[in-house]
Amino acid sequence: MKITKGKISDDEFEYQKRLEKEEKEKISLELSKKRRQDEKLTAEKEAERKKLEHDRVELLKLKQGVSDGKLFGEENKKHTYEKPKGKAAIENFWYLNKTWVILASALVLMIIIIVQPMIFKVQPDFNVNILPIGYHSNTQDVQNLIENYMTDINGDGKKTVSVIFTAVAYEYEDAQMNVATQTKFISEITAGDSVFVVSDSKSDETLNPQEILQEMDTLYPDNSAITKYGLKLDTDKVKQLLGWEDIPEGSYLGVKKPEYIKGLNQQKAQALYDEAIKVFDKMVNDLT
Repeated sequence: MKITKGKISDDEFEYQKRLEKEEKEKISLELSKKRRQDEKLTAEKEAERKKLEHDRVELLKLKQGVSDGKLFGEENKKHTYEKPKGKAAIENFWYLNKTWVILASALVLMIIIIVQPMIFKVQPDFNVNILPIGYHSNTQDVQNLIENYMTDINGDGKKTVSVIFTAVAYEYEDAQMNVATQTKFISEITAGDSVFVVSDSKSDETLNPQEILQEMDTLYPDNSAITKYGLKLDTDKVKQLLGWEDIPEGSYLGVKKPEYIKGLNQQKAQALYDEAIKVFDKMVNDLT
């Protein structure tokens, strides 16, 4: 709206002119802004039209095998793979191979569990069957007695004696039960490669030493420390050597005949028997 001076004062007239000017500038700015927005929108529509037209052409070319390498606005670039390093490499390896790593670890662990006892297991030079109940808490004394006179016969650098407790068969009223328990006892005491036996008069009722043990009184006649089947263990010298004053009365250490070491073949059983007799002979010479 154009303003005329008319009857208004000069100040009011100037003020009205300034408002008119500001309004014109505001309208001009709004028009300029709208024009720019229209131009931008037109440019975007044109770009979208060109893109769609390009994609249509590229699709046709692709079907005909003559594409220029561009499709839907993206270039078929040659991708290069950068090998991860450090922590990223470890994480990448674990992500790709964790199943196989876990399976391999489990397999290795199983092998270690199975093989380790076989590798590190101590192989005793001699095994001893102990029959009397009174020896259950003093097995180390029996081991020390034999180890004191033996050598390392299996070549592992150690002198080792293993103890095997073998329960005697008790008498039953049923005759068939007695036969069954006696048979079980004999099979247990002759199994494996044990060569020494600790027994006493009570255990001999089940052991049947005249069949299983070597007669020692014929090898060492007129020796009061020798019973018919072994070396007495309740003598003063043995008690002093072991420091065990309460050794069960009437107990003795005997040696099996080779044919009753059934866990070994005849040749090995004879060799083990010969080594046991050497140890036994040293005991007799030192303790009687």
